[in-house]
Amino acid sequence: MKKGLLILSLVLLASVLVYGASGCSKQSAQSTGLGAGSAGPGAGSTEQGEQSGMPVPGSDVKDTGVVSGGNDAGTSSAKYTIEITSAGFSPNTLKVKIGDSVTFINKDSAKHWPASDVHPTHTLYPGTNIGTCFSGTEAEKAKMFDSCRALEQGESWSFTFNEKGKWGYHDHRAETLVGTIEVA
Repeated sequence: MKKGLLILSLVLLASVLVYGASGCSKQSAQSTGLGAGSAGPGAGSTEQGEQSGMPVPGSDVKDTGVVSGGNDAGTSSAKYTIEITSAGFSPNTLKVKIGDSVTFINKDSAKHWPASDVHPTHTLYPGTNIGTCFSGTEAEKAKMFDSCRALEQGESWSFTFNEKGKWGYHDHRAETLVGTIEVA
């Protein structure tokens, strides 16, 4: 597990260096290479073009914990990262566009399970229901805003948003940890 964390850290560092060298005030959007839904638990999440909740020096993103989408109509989808810690999701509010992907990374030593509101059914995001986690097909699970299991420390799970709206989410294992993703 330490080797995996080291590799993840090196990939994250390399991504930051590549982005910093580009000189862009906003990160370039990249195609996710994913269909609708998730890349599955443990999927890599540190490709060039990924956006995190951390403000970028010189950008128009303020240090409010709110990040807005960076792609325009007709361009590739953007990628965002939300870190999960014992304090919650960071950022806990995110604005994205249809087709953008969000990767949740567990930075805590405790397990965390990101899922659509409302606890415990997870039915707010269309096509999502916790029951499908246990009895649905892989195709059904891929369309759900639900990791369908707790993520270990260092693990990640990605979801591509294809429905407009304001989507509340929470940690199924600690339902007081909440956030919102607004899809335009």
